Amino acid sequence: MSKIKSLYQMLAVIGVFGAISISAQAKKISDLAGREVTIPAQIDRVYTFSHSFAIVTALAPEKLVGLPHPFKLKPEYMAYLPTPVRKLPQMSVGQDMNLEQVKAAKIDLAVGWNTAAFQREQLKQLGRVDVPAVLVSVDKLSDYPATFRFLGKVLGKAERGEKLAGYIETTSAKLTKAVSMIPAKDKVRVYYAESMDGLTSQCGEADRAEVIRLAGAVNALACSDLPSATAVPADIESSNVTAGMETLLKINPDVIVTRSPATTDLINNDPRWAKLKAVKAHNVYPIPSLPFNWFDRPPSFMRVMGAQWLANRLYPSVYPFDLEKETKEFYKLFFQVDLDKAAINKLLNKTS
Repeated sequence: MSKIKSLYQMLAVIGVFGAISISAQAKKISDLAGREVTIPAQIDRVYTFSHSFAIVTALAPEKLVGLPHPFKLKPEYMAYLPTPVRKLPQMSVGQDMNLEQVKAAKIDLAVGWNTAAFQREQLKQLGRVDVPAVLVSVDKLSDYPATFRFLGKVLGKAERGEKLAGYIETTSAKLTKAVSMIPAKDKVRVYYAESMDGLTSQCGEADRAEVIRLAGAVNALACSDLPSATAVPADIESSNVTAGMETLLKINPDVIVTRSPATTDLINNDPRWAKLKAVKAHNVYPIPSLPFNWFDRPPSFMRVMGAQWLANRLYPSVYPFDLEKETKEFYKLFFQVDLDKAAINKLLNKTS
């Protein structure tokens, strides 16, 4: 009888220590969507999606397990990315997620973003392979300080997360103060040529065009400017709209910024665009985009550079700064790379 009692006691002790061990390996947190999530205490392997990839690339590149679609590692990206990212394999995400590949990657944590669509589609997929996920905020530049601080704590990089958050807050405040002095009548009207043909854009107050507002300018394409047959989605914060040449001639923007240098060339050489004020004045500028676009697609903290770049382009006396110096310091801080003169010129689309 005493042997049986001793056995029960031993099992109880094992059970207690087992529970302590499991507890030590996991913890509960609340993510930025307010969800309670159980995550490992130690996180070394992180799976990301299009909108969260840039965040972890800046914060903890050594923890990434792969490159998410649609990002593909091109030779021209190498100089701008942290060393650990340069040899990562391609990972499937979204509706094409390869569950076997995800499972085999032994992922500790996935990082997504706080939208109904992501929660409805991606979380369900991750649940099938028991990968815990936290959601962060990515829609606006002002979301990123909280996102960096939160993920910094989750990934054991709190000090670095604070540095990155601090840069965004300090720089944004400086820029906001400067452009707030611009009278409404003097604000430049900017059209964002998002697609390769230049005709897809974002209208009005869309989040995807927020760099224009952050730079103290006005989005030249109001949603009311679109043809009546054009349906403007209710979720205008993240939806594309198509502006025809007739609409562009009507709004006649002061400046055009393009997502691709190829679009800049098209606009400058296509006679259909030649009547526009921006084209006549040679005010068509390609947005810097290495390794992530400074404006959009994907939305990211790179907008803090995009807003400064555009403000300086539009109002050099209001927001004077050394773009090359600031770019070099930004990439050193966020991507831990030391850009040389050639890399900076390429990034800024300078021909010499």
